[in-house]
Amino acid sequence: MSLEVFTNAAILSRLAYEDNPIETFEKQRGRCAMSLVVVKVVESQPVYDGTKMEVRQHMLMGIARRVGAEEPTIYFTFRGTDNIFEGMADCTINTFAGNLSAHIHKDFFDQAKTVPVDIIRMCLKNFPCVITGHSLGGAVSTMIGLDTLLGLSAFRFVNVWESFITFGALLVACHQLAMKASKEIFHNFVLSGDPVMILLNLLPVLLQKLGEEYGSKLVKVLQELLKAVVII
Repeated sequence: MSLEVFTNAAILSRLAYEDNPIETFEKQRGRCAMSLVVVKVVESQPVYDGTKMEVRQHMLMGIARRVGAEEPTIYFTFRGTDNIFEGMADCTINTFAGNLSAHIHKDFFDQAKTVPVDIIRMCLKNFPCVITGHSLGGAVSTMIGLDTLLGLSAFRFVNVWESFITFGALLVACHQLAMKASKEIFHNFVLSGDPVMILLNLLPVLLQKLGEEYGSKLVKVLQELLKAVVII
């Protein structure tokens, strides 16, 4: 993994939290050493699959010129944890037996099902792709990575180059499944000062000690705290 790819992934993961990521990108592109040239917002949209209506989640897409390469690299990222209720979902490790030989985190699985993965698959047919995200966004990115790498449709692609760079992403599956993922493809970085990771480490113990009445008050306080801190 090159410094260029890491920098682009970090910048795009941060932009996923912005209310207007394109405007922020235009202001920062001259001050940051990045090769991203375009950032596009894929808005949330309802999709009917023939039986039920689902809402696909918001996604950021970035296009970068790679040094020494004719083809661009396509980046995808998803917004991470930015409220305490999502943080509590991160902490609740309810597993889902999608495959009897391995268990995955149900909340992350449910989030990943709302991703417009058909757009990612289409880009994978023609371009190198990097899927990235911070916290919950990183967990969703990992789930998408497992899906595209382990799914049968992925093996029909020719000359696929795919990488996953996440920041503070929690374990999305049991070790039996996680160990199948190549360390050359999946890269997860954790910063010691990341406020989301600090709160996630403290929250389960605090809620258990405080009980239901004081626990609900703690949730409200931490929610305001998450709004105030700068993530990444």
